[in-house]
Amino acid sequence: MTRTLITALAAFAALAVAAPASAKEAGHEQTTVTVRIAAYDLDTPRGAERFAGVLQRAVARACDAGDRTLVGRRLKQECISEMMGDAATKIDKPYVYAALGQPVPGRIVLAAR
Repeated sequence: MTRTLITALAAFAALAVAAPASAKEAGHEQTTVTVRIAAYDLDTPRGAERFAGVLQRAVARACDAGDRTLVGRRLKQECISEMMGDAATKIDKPYVYAALGQPVPGRIVLAAR
């Protein structure tokens, strides 16, 4: 079974996010990308935004199997979306959720129509 994996390392914590099952089934090779988060203050909007940019680029590289077909692009987008959600959940910092465009778990979000 192949998978795409991203690892983000902090002082005493590690973030490991695996690619979705659809990407694994498509035969993507295993890729490991390391993003060090110790340099980012994830308790501030600016630190979370800087980290999010680095993480987004790393996840995009990890999810890119080089398949430019419609199915390949869809699988890449699914992979990125799932990995970003998993990363936000594992880091569990409000500014990181916001920077990654992810809803904060346990909160009700109302949208105006």
